Amino acid sequence: MVKIKNKTIFTGKIKLLSGLHIGSGKMSLETDATVMKDAFDKPYIPGSSLKGVLRAVSERLHHLVLTNNSVPVCFLAENDCNQGEASKELQEKLQPLIRDGKENEVNNEIDQNICPICQLYGSTFRASKIVVHDGTLTKNNDSKIHSTVRHSVKIDRDTGAAKDGAKFDYEVVHAGEEFDFMIEGENLSTQDEKLLYLAIHELVNGNIQLGGKISRGLGSVQLVDAKVKTYHFDHSDDKKAYLKSLINKKHEGAIKVDDNKFNIIFELV
Repeated sequence: MVKIKNKTIFTGKIKLLSGLHIGSGKMSLETDATVMKDAFDKPYIPGSSLKGVLRAVSERLHHLVLTNNSVPVCFLAENDCNQGEASKELQEKLQPLIRDGKENEVNNEIDQNICPICQLYGSTFRASKIVVHDGTLTKNNDSKIHSTVRHSVKIDRDTGAAKDGAKFDYEVVHAGEEFDFMIEGENLSTQDEKLLYLAIHELVNGNIQLGGKISRGLGSVQLVDAKVKTYHFDHSDDKKAYLKSLINKKHEGAIKVDDNKFNIIFELV
């Protein structure tokens, strides 16, 4: 069991700049493809969907903030962290260490052999350092109708006309809707912060598309009212502040993304 030395909380709201379709894989009487909804029949953004997009951004742009990573990001490598010869070799190294209960040695071996992305977002060898919560509709969002059904037809590329029997429809959450956003990170290193803050900045700038049918103009989102608070548990004041936050569910002293906390991370590159 790894001791938690620091905890970072990111909060804000996800605002839809365009319609959003995160499919549930189900049909209804109204549409062929419904969106994900909670127990109260309200649309929500699954944390897994948001985490997947953030991970993809960190993978694509890691070279902007990481310069001397000895282990290549696995989506660019022939043998990634979770399969192939590299994975087999690591498993063989870990087995005797695990058997002998050498936890520190196990963690060190994993750190040296899995890529920076997998260290942050998780792999078969290590749990994710972050938890991305489901995004539920904000409380001040009192509109009764949150989505609509769009109708489309498939076009024949040769004739340019609609194909026979190719009409289909899908549900879309309205642009302008807002969802709560929260990420919790534990024991984030400077390397982890660089990768995660890079992805979050892309979200703040509205450069991320979420969900399906993005080629049709759907899925443009933006993180607004974004704040971050880091607790260092070796500081008594931070311990008290975190325990207080568990009671009032509010992280006092959180700073906005355009404050020094975020800028310092990129100055470390």
